[in-house]
Amino acid sequence: MHQKWMRSTVLFFSIILLLQASFLNQEASSRTNEIQNFDNLYFQALVNSSARQYKEALPKLEAANKLRPNDADCLEAIASTYIHLRKHGQAIPFARKAAALDKEFEQPRLNLATALLATG
Repeated sequence: MHQKWMRSTVLFFSIILLLQASFLNQEASSRTNEIQNFDNLYFQALVNSSARQYKEALPKLEAANKLRPNDADCLEAIASTYIHLRKHGQAIPFARKAAALDKEFEQPRLNLATALLATG
């Protein structure tokens, strides 16, 4: 009887461990996909921006920002894109947040100054 109970207990905990491993694997896979999606969106937006296709870049940057809302580079790119589109008021919160997240990153402060001067 004791051996049967032990086997059942071992089997139960083995199933629990397998379920946890499966869940962690799915979670890691999901995180990898999220990183790849961010990188793809951000890279495509940079390609658009370098070709001065700011209207095409903006939705990609906004989608990337939803995946990583605290990425200073992405926030700066959004602010810069709004400035190129002459939507200075919309650039301000993105430039402010990017500047606050990375104190050594100068471009967000330059974007913020540009946007604030343009809006009066």
